[in-house]
Amino acid sequence: MTTVLAIHIGPSLVHAAVDRDNRIDLIALGDSTPGIPVALHMTGDGSIQVGGSDSAIGGSTTGDPVGGDLLTRLADLGAARIGDRDMSAERVLAYLVAHVYARCTRVLDGVPDKVIIVRTAEGPDESVHVAAAHRAHIGEVTLLDETRAWAAPVSYTHLTLPTNREV
Repeated sequence: MTTVLAIHIGPSLVHAAVDRDNRIDLIALGDSTPGIPVALHMTGDGSIQVGGSDSAIGGSTTGDPVGGDLLTRLADLGAARIGDRDMSAERVLAYLVAHVYARCTRVLDGVPDKVIIVRTAEGPDESVHVAAAHRAHIGEVTLLDETRAWAAPVSYTHLTLPTNREV
């Protein structure tokens, strides 16, 4: 059976779900939460971590987390300042995607056959997402706009939908 990982990079949270053996399960990206904030921190040693707080990333940070309207800033400016580093939108998204992908491979105990990235309208354009996936070394991805993703469950279902007939 094919295993499909879907990563939704929303305006404020990142979520992931896996379709395996005709069953779709949400993957817990945080220690106690299904999603993680779209935020990056610079740790005391200068490394970049994904998450919304010290406890979420397991270390001390320098400065405030960069989150909130991060995707809008990346779309508008093409970059963000993380700690003392200016980082391109591609690089910031690569950190997010790589973190989620690594977490998912640990949960799945393997790599998915396909990866879908659902992008929000407020975020960077498709080319930035593709470049970020390439930079994160997760292989080929399928991009899906958020609005189209809402329609996907209806087309995915094998059940017959009710019609407007009288009962």
